[in-house]
Amino acid sequence: IQLGALAEFMRKPKNQVAALLINLGRKGFLIYDSKTETAIVNQRLYDYLDAKSGQADYDVIRMESEVFAKPNALIDLNDLSLDVFGVPEVFISDSQDVYIYPFDKIISFRKNRDFTFDGRVRAGLFDFYAQNSTFVYDSFMLNLNYIDSLTFMVKTKGLLKGNDSLVKVKNVLTVLNGKIYVDDPYNKSGLRSMNHYPIFVSNEDSYVYFNKRAIQDSTLNPEEFYYVIEPFTFDSLSTFTTQGMAFEGALSSASIFPTIRQPLVVMDDYSLGFTHQTPYEGYKIYDGKAIFSSEVKLSNKGFEGIGTLDYLTATTASDRFLFYPDSLTGVGNYFTLQESPDMYDYPQVQGDSVDIHWVVDTNIMVVNQLFEPFILYNKSTLEGDLALSPENLMGDGSFFFDQSEIISNSINFKYSELTADSADFYLRLKDQDTVVFSSKGYFARIDFQQQKGWFDNLYEKSFVEFPFNKYISTLEEVEWIMDESRLELKSEVGADYEALSTLDDKELIDYNLSGPEFISVHEDQDSLRFYAGQASYSLSRYTIDIEGVKLIKVADAAIFPFNEVVKISRDAKIPTLLDARIIADTAYKYHHIYNAEVNIFSRHQFMASGTVDYVDRNKTAQPILLSSISVNNFGKTVGFGEILPEDIFFLSPEYFFSGQVSLLSNRKNYRFTGGYKINESCIGLVDNWVAFDQHLDPEKL
Repeated sequence: IQLGALAEFMRKPKNQVAALLINLGRKGFLIYDSKTETAIVNQRLYDYLDAKSGQADYDVIRMESEVFAKPNALIDLNDLSLDVFGVPEVFISDSQDVYIYPFDKIISFRKNRDFTFDGRVRAGLFDFYAQNSTFVYDSFMLNLNYIDSLTFMVKTKGLLKGNDSLVKVKNVLTVLNGKIYVDDPYNKSGLRSMNHYPIFVSNEDSYVYFNKRAIQDSTLNPEEFYYVIEPFTFDSLSTFTTQGMAFEGALSSASIFPTIRQPLVVMDDYSLGFTHQTPYEGYKIYDGKAIFSSEVKLSNKGFEGIGTLDYLTATTASDRFLFYPDSLTGVGNYFTLQESPDMYDYPQVQGDSVDIHWVVDTNIMVVNQLFEPFILYNKSTLEGDLALSPENLMGDGSFFFDQSEIISNSINFKYSELTADSADFYLRLKDQDTVVFSSKGYFARIDFQQQKGWFDNLYEKSFVEFPFNKYISTLEEVEWIMDESRLELKSEVGADYEALSTLDDKELIDYNLSGPEFISVHEDQDSLRFYAGQASYSLSRYTIDIEGVKLIKVADAAIFPFNEVVKISRDAKIPTLLDARIIADTAYKYHHIYNAEVNIFSRHQFMASGTVDYVDRNKTAQPILLSSISVNNFGKTVGFGEILPEDIFFLSPEYFFSGQVSLLSNRKNYRFTGGYKINESCIGLVDNWVAFDQHLDPEKL
């Protein structure tokens, strides 16, 4: 082309046309020689014109290089590869909405405009985070050899946002490889509408994991819990609709369930998951330890179940079980345990609204009461928790049956009996809340078939209480005979206690007694206490009949009950002791009172009547009835009696006495206040009494 001819044709000055030819030459459309003023047209110009007129295809690939203090590109003269730096993005196809964002902003060109990169590929609603990837120009295809993760967006649901609002799906597909076909190789320009492009073809299995902290506290370990997605193909990535989208594959659930084949879809919380219906017979879960039936759900809310759980002989249903690799939790709408007299030795249990936590390794299911107590043995109740295992059914809480309550953190419920370690036991009045008997720190065993209960103390300082009677006892063993409304209390007494039967009253006083005691807790009785061998408590009369009571020390006296039996009534009252013996005081033991009727009021007060013997110098004993025996203000036992003339009482063979007799526990001799007369009829002193008041020593009369 001659410059002059072209200028004449265009009707423009030669210098303007020359500038135009120079500009076209820079763009590679022609070669212009300014000396000869001629231009030679390159093929590129014809290609451009064909593309512009739609007669030929072209590409719109575009990138920019922005660097600082380094070259924009390096070419390797050995293989002619070209590394371009500072490339934030590469436009592959604007019509198909495909872009590349290199991680390190490097693009490595190869022959025929092919290039390699590591980075994010955006294709419509999909983002591929890929490494070791290649763009193949002729095929107009991205070969993604390793896709670390694939994310995508879906249209929002509901009315809160517009119809075109998008939200990112909360899970990613990992460990993929595949190809993105950007467009038809002969439609790189996108002039022709080919809506089924871009196309992504997955070559191998890929995976979805559910190990985020927000999902069951990261317990769904990806090494054992994962969803395997089979190879898939998605087309129309730029106009892709996720409605009805599903990934075919299967869930491996860390041996919680067998492999579940159910397509993976976008759930309501915009996570990937599924809803799966179990077969009618359900699935065996956790290596066959239980059976779950109904509906299994997987999403970012967790691995959930809505349905029924059968474990051992127990059944519970929940609107949301959570399955963990090592445990199961849930709030049960109900809980039932079928009785099993042979295989498991369980009683029947019913519960309403319970919290369940089953630890698979230990195979213990803890069932917590939420509102109403558990019902056991048809009519008894437990306020607390149950722990169910193949070995036993354990309870922690308060167990109520009949008039009784057992509180323990270790109650072993069996088919027809229970045991409780370190238990507190309470018996109450019928239809009232008044406690009439309690034991704390005792090992309890209840046999419902025999209608008996046994309680053995576990600790040295354990005791039983009789709040209705205001007494406690350290007797070690209690037997509850339910059908007779009676408690029997006893201890394993040693040889020392049995040897007490060989001792007389004086020796018993000096003996260092030890063993089970009864102790009054009445505020007015000053901790009155005495040792005992056994006792019986009537739950109909609420009286304690105590046996083996050797003596009771009150003030400075020792009281010996007849047949070693003492009864205790309500409010710590001890009915009158009949035919008892009293020794006063316990230090000198001067006075022995027998045939006594004794009323004990406290540790320091009693009242009695009884008989003492007056022994003269000839060792002749004469009984004196003391009608009043009590404790004075100084804590000493005193006694008073009266001898009438017709009683014919001898102070000695020579003297009669009539009048009052008194004793003071710490004085050996009695005090005589009255009159005496000589025992001699010949002197004519009939009825002549001589008054006197003094302590008399019989040996000196």
